[in-house]
Amino acid sequence: MSKGLKIFLVVAALTVFAVGTALAIGLPGVPGASKLKKETKSFTLGDLDPSLKAFEGKELDPVKADKKFACNVFGDAEYDKVAIAVTKIELATAFANNVLADANPKIDAAKSPADLKAVQANLDAAQKVVAALTTACKSLVDGAKSCATGLPSKATSDPVGYGANIKDMTNVLAKLPDLLSGMPKTIGDLTTTMGKATTKAASFAK
Repeated sequence: MSKGLKIFLVVAALTVFAVGTALAIGLPGVPGASKLKKETKSFTLGDLDPSLKAFEGKELDPVKADKKFACNVFGDAEYDKVAIAVTKIELATAFANNVLADANPKIDAAKSPADLKAVQANLDAAQKVVAALTTACKSLVDGAKSCATGLPSKATSDPVGYGANIKDMTNVLAKLPDLLSGMPKTIGDLTTTMGKATTKAASFAK
């Protein structure tokens, strides 16, 4: 690397640091600090649907002392919608997986229709919330792409806010389509397992 290039890189780094510091403390003559207000929002099963509140703190609840479902929001409406949707999908999927893991061995071991009632109710609850979220969140995909496209220019104009958080924000926006693409399998697994429970219950009537 040439001496001139080294000097240029050092000066550039110092300039970015100086501007960022000035923006952060709001020096006179320098644009003010970012208007973004970072806040962490946590979610529980009851936030997905009031009917799921009955599962909170119990065996099938994926929210544990060491496992939280939370996201950062910034007061950017377009981004915040996606961040919240991503977190809710992750929570709903974790709940559905817990329900499936719990249901299959109980269906196999069932000795009467009564043994299957709770299992069927759990599967129904998981099916409904996953299906509803899938429908509601599909409309956010285009918004997520648009938001991701606009982040670089926002980071340039607001290095303290968007610039400091652009990596994490981009990662969250990229998650939405990936998570949604996995939802049909989750719904399919729930439907298949519900069918298995229904068939087993019917077998006792023969």
